[in-house]
Amino acid sequence: MWRRFRPDPVRRLRERLDRFAATVDPREVLDSGAIRDAEAVFELLSGAPADGLPPEQVVEGIVLLACWHSYRYQLLPAGEDADDLAQAVQLTESLLRLAPHEVPPSLLAVLGMDRPGDARVPDPRTPVPARRPPNPRSADDAAGAQYVEAVLLMGAAEASHDYRAADRAEVLLRQAVAGTSPDAPERPHYLSALGKVHRDQFQHLGRRRALPAAIDAHRESLESTRAGDPERPVRLFNLGNVLGDRYDTDNDPADLDEAITLLRDAARTAGATAPVRTMARANLGQRLRDRWWLHGRPGDLDEAIDAFGAARDGGDPRVAALHGTALAERFLRDRASADRDAAVDAYRSALTGFGGLPPDLAGTARVGLAALLAERHQADAAPADLDAAIEAYRAVGAVGSTHGVPDRGEIWYAMAALLVDRYERRHRVDDITEAVRLLRDAVAAARDPARRARRLADLGHTLGRGHADLGGVDALRAARDALTEAESLLPGTDPLRHRVLNNLGNTLRELADLAGEPALLEPAAVALRDAVAAGASDADLLPRYRSNLGLVLQAMFASTQDLATLTEAIGVLAQATETAPPGHPDRMLALTNYGSALNRRVELAVDGALPTGGESADQIAARVARDSDAAIIALREAADLAERDAEPAEYAQTVATLALAHLLRHRLRDDPAALDEAIGLFERLNDRPSAGTDRHRIRTNLGNALLLRFQAGHADADAEAMLAAYRGAVDALAAEHPARTMCLNNLATALEAVADAAADGSAASAEATEALRAAFQVEAAPSLLRARTAAWYATRTAAAATCRRRSTGTPPRSSWSTWWPGTAWTPTTRPACSGCSPGWPATRRRSPSPSTSRSARSNCWSTAGASC
Repeated sequence: MWRRFRPDPVRRLRERLDRFAATVDPREVLDSGAIRDAEAVFELLSGAPADGLPPEQVVEGIVLLACWHSYRYQLLPAGEDADDLAQAVQLTESLLRLAPHEVPPSLLAVLGMDRPGDARVPDPRTPVPARRPPNPRSADDAAGAQYVEAVLLMGAAEASHDYRAADRAEVLLRQAVAGTSPDAPERPHYLSALGKVHRDQFQHLGRRRALPAAIDAHRESLESTRAGDPERPVRLFNLGNVLGDRYDTDNDPADLDEAITLLRDAARTAGATAPVRTMARANLGQRLRDRWWLHGRPGDLDEAIDAFGAARDGGDPRVAALHGTALAERFLRDRASADRDAAVDAYRSALTGFGGLPPDLAGTARVGLAALLAERHQADAAPADLDAAIEAYRAVGAVGSTHGVPDRGEIWYAMAALLVDRYERRHRVDDITEAVRLLRDAVAAARDPARRARRLADLGHTLGRGHADLGGVDALRAARDALTEAESLLPGTDPLRHRVLNNLGNTLRELADLAGEPALLEPAAVALRDAVAAGASDADLLPRYRSNLGLVLQAMFASTQDLATLTEAIGVLAQATETAPPGHPDRMLALTNYGSALNRRVELAVDGALPTGGESADQIAARVARDSDAAIIALREAADLAERDAEPAEYAQTVATLALAHLLRHRLRDDPAALDEAIGLFERLNDRPSAGTDRHRIRTNLGNALLLRFQAGHADADAEAMLAAYRGAVDALAAEHPARTMCLNNLATALEAVADAAADGSAASAEATEALRAAFQVEAAPSLLRARTAAWYATRTAAAATCRRRSTGTPPRSSWSTWWPGTAWTPTTRPACSGCSPGWPATRRRSPSPSTSRSARSNCWSTAGASC
């Protein structure tokens, strides 16, 4: 580059040199900050006219640069100082021609030069005494003037982004080269400048023929430079760059190999503090990455990472960003957490570094940082990484420019996935609300059908997952619509289709239940049957799909009482357990739902509602006994799995379903041991602190089981435990909870049983009456249940005071067929998501594989964590 922009660079460099003159601290002129400040002053050259007196500030800038180079020349050891000596001489010669009266005499003395005239010159600083007398060779006056004019023209071109002056600069430099003898030390400088002009013509004016000319000029400049010359690293660097440009254009691996060799030599031979050393390492890293992508040789990427790491000593945030990208690529290759963590640190350093990043590199760094943080959160479950990943994506979205960002819709899409993850962990309504908004924006931004389908699929999944916090029925209807459209856009062979069908079926089942529309169960079953057929080859997801289909068929049976439907459900769920072998993540779910369906068929037999189908009583009894045994075997294994690895809701569901199987066995065979085991299971659930909002169900079912045992033996301990369980169920609910009426009815039933068994049951009877009075006053309860409770209460209060039993009517005691659906457990689904996350209301977390997308200009990679 001919110059770099910095705000008020002259003042900063002046203050730095003043500090050096006062303290003689070498760091003031040798460290990376001094190099950046000096580079910024080159901006002044762009405003200087080609002839006449330059502006005052530009003159001061040239003086400061010449002094800075002279200081460095005096401080650096022999062998590393020639570059600064040459620069100081050239700048001073230019100043002598453009504004001779402004050259400080002390600068001329240090450089061993003469100034024409004897006018007074201000001397703002005293250089460090020269270590030895320099012996620069001055260039031919005409050639030197042409060189300076060309440099000023190109500086102005870079400042204005108008490179039409490059043609004039080319003419001047060709004249300077032609007017200089082949052995003149200035000739390689002029050739290097000519090569830079040709490169600008190629890059900014689109002239393909200029690139070979740039290579030829830089190659001649390098060949004219002897080994050991301090200028040789710069010329190696220049030729390596233009050969890399030709590789980008022609894709010739030979150019890439030569560029890497030249840049490696430039970095190796440059002085420890020479700016070209850092630049050569950075560009070497870029070209090594190109060769890694070309050939896939691991050593190239490893060397690129080392080169970037060494180049970061210069403090340039651009190098830190490229280092982070290369580390991220190696993390994707080797999955080493140390590379991931180092990439995160590099990206953070780049985004907070002095001077900032260009827009394309900043966008790439933000996206890469967000994706790596999301991946680390998936691996380590650190909440801080999840929050930081969301904020990193948010920062990308807040930037108006899309430089370096693969697709704004993809950013919204990835951020929404993280917000859903955080919602599942912390249940923050704002997260699920923002996720839905971002996904809707992503859908609206999608142009091709496949991308729109993918985003619609995740929108439907998210609406279903959070429907309780997003409007209930309305959210489920929106989820259904999104999933239906997604399915219609996908080809029949698309691997995403069976996931969408599965989520659509589950959404329709949830909507049927919440909206009271059982007609939706039939299309739900159709969608899930299609999911099973489309996903037949997916061994990981097929058991889940069959479990969900079996659940919908059970719901259809509850609505239609068609035994064939229940039989189909049991058959489908049996297949689910067979295709989910031990160790499969969905085996517990399949076993639980299979046991639940078998329980339902046993319950029908116990209640005398199972059609005979022409079978004898003994055949029916044997079949029901087999169902009961199979349910307990399946549910015991499910409970063991839940004990080791299940969310609290899954654990409670599984253990409660096993307890129900034991209760049914007790009713089927009058087996006290089965009843005892059921009570023990409910007591285990009641003792767990994680029962949460289902505490009233657990206590109600515990009370129901204890009531059966009390009725059989009238043990005082059972009476006390039973009443404690029923009272606890009531206490677990708010005063206006709809289920409070049923819980109070159950308490009244238990109190009547105690009163009937006691010698003096007046206290229990009175408490039963009071419980009924409270029960029918719950306005949120179902109206029919309230009416029956009120009638029961009226009957009791009208009876004689000494009558402890009702003489008329039948209290609304819950039969087994209506008892359990209201107070026990409905198996939950675990639908597959539209992508690779589990569907709602599952409890297992997302685990996305990082995808990669390469940016256009910077050759940087970012990992993006998003749905499959």
